[in-house]
Amino acid sequence: MSPKSPKSPRIGKSSKQLYINPYGDMLLTLMFFSTVIWLCYGLWNNPKEGPTSVAWLAVLTCGTAVVIRVVRFTFEVTGRWFSATMLKGAPFNDPLGKEVNRAKFADQGWQLVQHAVSSATAFYLMTRPSEVTGGGVWGWLGNMKDCWSPCPLEKVPTFGEHWYYMVQLGIWMYSSISQRFVQEKAKDYFVMLGHHVATLALVTGSYLGGNTRIGVVVLFVHDVSDISIDLLKMANYAKLEGKKAFFTVELAMVFTLVSWLYWRLYVFPFHILPSTLWDSHDSCSTEDHRGDYWGHDPPGMQMWRLANILMAILAMMHLYWFSLLIRIVRKAIKRENLHAAGAETYEGHSDDEHED
Repeated sequence: MSPKSPKSPRIGKSSKQLYINPYGDMLLTLMFFSTVIWLCYGLWNNPKEGPTSVAWLAVLTCGTAVVIRVVRFTFEVTGRWFSATMLKGAPFNDPLGKEVNRAKFADQGWQLVQHAVSSATAFYLMTRPSEVTGGGVWGWLGNMKDCWSPCPLEKVPTFGEHWYYMVQLGIWMYSSISQRFVQEKAKDYFVMLGHHVATLALVTGSYLGGNTRIGVVVLFVHDVSDISIDLLKMANYAKLEGKKAFFTVELAMVFTLVSWLYWRLYVFPFHILPSTLWDSHDSCSTEDHRGDYWGHDPPGMQMWRLANILMAILAMMHLYWFSLLIRIVRKAIKRENLHAAGAETYEGHSDDEHED
């Protein structure tokens, strides 16, 4: 999945040109705070969690802000050095010497670290020998029925699953706050905020409901597919395009399209969604209710229908973001400038219009 970190205030010059519907903004804000209250209430009243977990959630949310700033600073320093040393002359002209590009490069560096670490952790959790029965190298993802045996009502999260979820909840909590109250408003502001709120709700519901195994799989698919996006954006901010940069941006774009086609538009809707719909119901329902998918929720899965609706919303968002990628490619072909096409499509302007 793709949580964003706060950006430099100077980057938000284009936000004045964008109209933000106040009613939609208010609705998503209310949904966010409702999810936070639900999460804190569920943790507080869980005999195995209690107030301690609520305190840890606050610590991890604040800790996320600290980690983001440390990682961003590291990428700002290294990016500035790399640009001034390796990209100083034509045709690059020290692209990260500009504060706008350097701040965006650092933001995406945090995304890369977060997605890489999260993907590796999720892969480890879902492929542990003691937890896998028939999924091969992909573990739960290779045999989705493992996510529902035993049923979530009977499954106690392992130590690793517990802390993986707590860290994820802290990250998504902070990312939602940042998206709503800190970051500049890009063209996809409502889609991103809606994605953050929907993801926070799904992660909350899957943790409180014991659905940690399917949650780990879903988070893995989102995070691993976002790594290529992070690399693409970082190469784009450094203007590593064309023959003299060994077509780094162009190759990264091809890799991103292939990665998203496979993980977001094939594995998620055709492999994971059918399991959350059919496998979960068939595995956890009693004999007399098996097959009654929309008339009966499986025992201990009272939010089964809502969770599947939110999963379907995420699938539609994937289509929207993939259409943005295709739009960027089309504009790049016409303009022969992938960097400007990406900035115009995603942020509503070309970086060159606002560079100091």
